[in-house]
Amino acid sequence: MTTIKDVAKAAGTSFKTVSRVINNDDNVTPETRKKVQDAIKALGYRPNTGARMIRSKKSGVIGLIADQAGMSVHSVNLIRGAQEEAWAQGKFLMVINIDDNHQNMDAAIDKLLERRVEGIIYAAMYHHAVNPSDELRAVPLVLANCYDERGELPCVVPDEYAAACDVTRHLINTGHRRIAYLNLNPRIIAGRERSRGFLDTIHQHPAVDGWTEKAISGEIGQEVSRVDEVMSNLLNSDRRPDAILCGKDEIAMSVYFSLVEHSLQPGHDMAVASFDNLEIIAESLKPGLSTMALPHYEMGQWAIRHLLSENLEISHERLSCDFIRRASA
Repeated sequence: MTTIKDVAKAAGTSFKTVSRVINNDDNVTPETRKKVQDAIKALGYRPNTGARMIRSKKSGVIGLIADQAGMSVHSVNLIRGAQEEAWAQGKFLMVINIDDNHQNMDAAIDKLLERRVEGIIYAAMYHHAVNPSDELRAVPLVLANCYDERGELPCVVPDEYAAACDVTRHLINTGHRRIAYLNLNPRIIAGRERSRGFLDTIHQHPAVDGWTEKAISGEIGQEVSRVDEVMSNLLNSDRRPDAILCGKDEIAMSVYFSLVEHSLQPGHDMAVASFDNLEIIAESLKPGLSTMALPHYEMGQWAIRHLLSENLEISHERLSCDFIRRASA
């Protein structure tokens, strides 16, 4: 088995210098660092992570509990952002997905604690309040795409309100004066905040007629779409809009179908904009769908940075969304 002394001999350095390179110590010249790295690669040396953990009292592992987020297309970027940021900071991210009834939550926590993780990120599939267990609260913990209902933990969420204000202003600034907003389930935060941002922006422009329509009904997880009914009413109404803002891209896809059924062209006869930037929908629709991209990747990055900063002050961070303009609006 190759040892650190073998690497030092091959690189022509001391074993302490090799240790500094392995531990990303800045006190090594670039030339020496390259010699050591070349020797490590040539000899196939693998550091003894167990011994390093004992010496440093740090495992180098960050845990991420994905509350169904690992199964959501919307949230894959959150995990990717966390993983790439952890890797950039010399840490390994261990991801465990839990099911919707949380039956494997205790096992997930046990597995992470057994590996002496330096901290845990709890990532949710959609923006809502959570109440982590006391066992989770006992370790450094950051919430992503959710927040602590007790207000005791740092978290990072999308700024749903500002996103709605931005996309509504875009529709107004491009000349639309009758805008209908097909809202999400008002029982979820995104539904309430996006509706509030839309209405507040409309109220700032007296010449604009804007209103909300209930496009989704039912309990969370048991929602029923009312888009076909709403669109039929809108298109046959004296108050027919010239632009439609959709609470999410799936609603926008149904709006496209309704417009085509009425011999109307999205983006030409009626503008359509949305939220989420679910690319499989937004880029596949013709014309392409203009939509607000949620900052999942950036939330993953922020969670890792905040966790590793060891500054776990109670922070409720809201990250801005980016408007991806395509041909629909």
